[in-house]
Amino acid sequence: MTTSKKHKWQSYSAARPAIGIFPFSLVLLCVIIPCFAIIHQPHHGPVVEVPHVRSPHDLRAADREDALKVMVQRDGVMLENNYKVVNTTELTKRLRIAVAQGSPRRVYVWADRRAKYGTVKLALDAIRAAGLEDVSIVAEKD
Repeated sequence: MTTSKKHKWQSYSAARPAIGIFPFSLVLLCVIIPCFAIIHQPHHGPVVEVPHVRSPHDLRAADREDALKVMVQRDGVMLENNYKVVNTTELTKRLRIAVAQGSPRRVYVWADRRAKYGTVKLALDAIRAAGLEDVSIVAEKD
């Protein structure tokens, strides 16, 4: 008679419960799928790549809800507080109405760094035509 010597791991294999592949995969999917949903969320609002500078000033007031924001996108589309503006006359009119309703008289301009200078100049001229002289151009630190 031959007796085989059992290893320590062989004696415990029957006592351990096996992990079911179906419940394990469900738990794994419940953890991974929300992570992908968080990573791939669409942007809220327009996308503007602002220029980079070495020493920007802090513009915390630009985050205020009542701040006047003018955005010039790469394709020349102008927005005033996330509302698309058809032409500079409409931009001027919307800015005047916002100031009349109590918004601060400072305008923050987000100009895409790839936008044409002529389009940005048209937006600045419309801001000046609204009677607003205090303009800040938003940039990011390099």
